[in-house]
Amino acid sequence: MKKIFICSAIFVLFVLVVSTSVSGNFAKAGPLENATVNITIELTPDARREITVHAEMPTTSFNVNLALLSSANVQVNISSPSPRSLRVTSSGSVTLTQPVDPDIDVQITQLALAYSTAPGILNSYLQQIVGSYIENLGDRSPELADLQLENISITNFNWQSPTLSAGLNMTFGSAIFENQQLRDKLPINLSGSINVSSTMIRLRLDGNSENVNGWIDVVVTPDTMRMDAFISLPSDVIGENVEPGLELNLPVDIENLFEGADVTVALILPEGASIENLLPGFTQSGSSYTWAGDNGISAIRDIVTGQPLADVSYKYAPPSSSTWLIIAVLIAIIVPIAIAGIILWRRR
Repeated sequence: MKKIFICSAIFVLFVLVVSTSVSGNFAKAGPLENATVNITIELTPDARREITVHAEMPTTSFNVNLALLSSANVQVNISSPSPRSLRVTSSGSVTLTQPVDPDIDVQITQLALAYSTAPGILNSYLQQIVGSYIENLGDRSPELADLQLENISITNFNWQSPTLSAGLNMTFGSAIFENQQLRDKLPINLSGSINVSSTMIRLRLDGNSENVNGWIDVVVTPDTMRMDAFISLPSDVIGENVEPGLELNLPVDIENLFEGADVTVALILPEGASIENLLPGFTQSGSSYTWAGDNGISAIRDIVTGQPLADVSYKYAPPSSSTWLIIAVLIAIIVPIAIAGIILWRRR
């Protein structure tokens, strides 16, 4: 039973360490008092919305409480290999530092030996544990009733007391409901990592799909918590005009979240864009519009409740091919061929 517990603990860390442990600690922060929040929305001629966020706030308490975790990373790919199927493949690794305990050292040493001689035994344990968990998911969520664990395997299990390093691969399959809009967004690639020390926690998440890409990076130290994020997504193109949506509808209450924070919201437009119905309180500099202080807080509150920051329209300019990129590709092809030719000629 103890061996099964250790295997399952590794799996749970892959799945939950980013989404539960870290976010749970951050969620306790409450309102962003004394924080600095800068949000920049840049509209590009080729119909993209590029949103950059920087936030920084004092850390009132720094308590590293992520069990034995030193580092972890995970990669997930979601695809639809056929019109009615969904496939999720994932891989990850984790490093744990176990305080010296002779009993646990012996148990993990035995487990590492079992993996080195018969890895199929540990894979079988995980297959049973994860398979049972997936079945229970289907009972609670009907939309996941078709989800099946197709493959699971430990790719690495290395014990050098007091450090345990392990890796894992998993593949899931399911039927996908008929939703062409969803299928058009596939494949989706996600990756995440977390690193923990006595003086810092760092979380990094990256994701991309057919038309959307972005990342978020969070660093927590005894003095500050800093977050940087970026997302690029397409705007609507109607005829020859780009009509970007500059509003959200979030089912959350952020009425008091930004109290006491220094908030700035900036909107940057491409040349020749027309703009009207801006939210009040902005200052203008060329093609940039900025809402700062209380006006910035008010702008965010309006945006997340569905009120557009402004109505913007401009001509669509498709991205141009790069002459330098073409030249670089030609060089990459021609140079190796030329070198190979010189070598062969000299050997004649």
